[in-house]
Amino acid sequence: MNSEPIEAVMWRTIKILCVFNKESLWQHVNMTHDCTKQRITRYLNCLVKHGSLHWHEPNYQISHKAPAQAPIFRKIV
Repeated sequence: MNSEPIEAVMWRTIKILCVFNKESLWQHVNMTHDCTKQRITRYLNCLVKHGSLHWHEPNYQISHKAPAQAPIFRKIV
């Protein structure tokens, strides 16, 4: 079983697509990994907030400031 975080899968898919919407990202990620639309939305919102993505309704576009490695956002409990 692969222990790769789902964020790494989403990030790799984002980098391949460059321009996408939530639905297309969800469909591509779900080809190989189980992921909910809510998880996709939360991740995209964090990426936009941190400047890694630009949102041009209804599409997202990767920023030139985006890091090479997948940004991982976790709640502190």
